[in-house]
Amino acid sequence: LEGPFVYMSLVGTVETSEGPLAELWKEYSKADSRWLVSDPTIVSVEILTVVLDSLLALLLIHAILNKKYYRHFLQVALSVCELYGGWMTFCPEWLTGSPH
Repeated sequence: LEGPFVYMSLVGTVETSEGPLAELWKEYSKADSRWLVSDPTIVSVEILTVVLDSLLALLLIHAILNKKYYRHFLQVALSVCELYGGWMTFCPEWLTGSPH
């Protein structure tokens, strides 16, 4: 779902977009308005998620299915990426008193 969000944010905003996925993100933005207006921090983190995490996830699936020795490393790496994304999404909000 992050892919369409990144696309909508790069060509406009979720607020000005139409369609079922835009409606889903508009609903999500009721809890955090940064998702509605293409906040640079959110879009930057989501670009990393769409590109890096997606590729890592596909490689991890391959590694698990084929019992590759590096599958455990990929699991840890992907988990750290997700933790980083969560931290960079929510920490700025906490530090600024959650204005959104």
